[in-house]
Amino acid sequence: MSNITYYKIFCNSENKFVDVYREENEPQPAYCVNDLRHTIDQTKTQVIETKELDNGLVTLYNWRIYCNEDNRYEYTWLEYYELPPDYCSKYHKHSVDKSNVQLVKKK
Repeated sequence: MSNITYYKIFCNSENKFVDVYREENEPQPAYCVNDLRHTIDQTKTQVIETKELDNGLVTLYNWRIYCNEDNRYEYTWLEYYELPPDYCSKYHKHSVDKSNVQLVKKK
């Protein structure tokens, strides 16, 4: 069995928390997944959840969504979520332009 860990990291460049998923053999995040040039405040990194996976299998979906209120694209990983998100992953009250939702990667 293997584990997957869900982190919230604080991106200094974006001045907000970002969601990150890592497999157990991967190190704790050291940079922002939205842009590798962004720095993070590692003292604010939070482990939200670690899940033990049966047979090491989990389905994660990485979505690229356009947040109408922030006027920019956001990336989010969602577990077992085959339908596109209809809200912004950074702030759930923000709406999403459904014509600009794209599945980036299935893991």
